[in-house]
Amino acid sequence: MLNTKKLQFAYSAQRKFVFPDLHCAAGDALLITGASGCGKTTLLHLLAGILHPQSGEILIGTTDLSKLTPSQADRFRGQNIGLVYQKPHFLAALSVYDNLLLAPYFGHKGSNSKDIRQLAEQLGISHTLKQLPARLSVGEQQRASIARALVNNPKLILADEPTSALDDPNCQAVITLLMQQAREHQAALVIVTHDGRLKDVVKNQIELVKQA
Repeated sequence: MLNTKKLQFAYSAQRKFVFPDLHCAAGDALLITGASGCGKTTLLHLLAGILHPQSGEILIGTTDLSKLTPSQADRFRGQNIGLVYQKPHFLAALSVYDNLLLAPYFGHKGSNSKDIRQLAEQLGISHTLKQLPARLSVGEQQRASIARALVNNPKLILADEPTSALDDPNCQAVITLLMQQAREHQAALVIVTHDGRLKDVVKNQIELVKQA
């Protein structure tokens, strides 16, 4: 589902990244670790199509993300990639349900009320749909963020430090939930983190090394 080859990116002549080739099959998970400054967030943004590589390939299914224009990448991301951020970002004035509706809207997939309610039920947050995000607990906000990432049935789920702010029980619950949803929806799951607790949970791992 996800394959990269000879991927490189440069912010400047002095700040370049050369990344190892990645592979993550549908329904599988890949853990990317490394110290601060090794390029974890840069790699995540490349995989999401937010940044464009200096060279190399990013294949999601049969689509080479590196060859898309910025507008094509935006549309592809909305339809095929689910993003789970370290700190969930919601529009404060909208209910959880309306925030989740934004994903199919921006992905040009139309209203998806049935899928939203089904996901909310699976994730145990159906009781929060009419509430404002600020009224939710940290765990509920994280699960709502996962629901938003999954509502379009993405081919690729990208999770940026999804557990770093969580205690051990919630860390275990979130990573188990992400892996379960990836299997059920046959999506490739890529987790970028420095949280060492996840190394015992995700078998496929790549550690990035800080480059000179």
